[in-house]
Amino acid sequence: MTKTLTALTAGFLLASGAAQAQLTLIYARSGGGLAQVMQAVFDDPFTAETGIAMNALATSGRAAVIRAMMAAGLPTWDVVELNPVY
Repeated sequence: MTKTLTALTAGFLLASGAAQAQLTLIYARSGGGLAQVMQAVFDDPFTAETGIAMNALATSGRAAVIRAMMAAGLPTWDVVELNPVY
């Protein structure tokens, strides 16, 4: 029963392109020239292939902000770019 339900759910989600088109991932990352390159190399191809939009936010101090979000139990970012020094 579980396999059938999983297969039906997956099939429904795959068949529902409209549902995917409404999804947006909020992505906190660096800004400037690097952001432009990342949009061309990662965001645009990802959106073209999946229909999921990327809302990139140029931010600083991401490690501290994500810690505060998680401590409050209110994360608002789906994806966060962190440097290895964090």
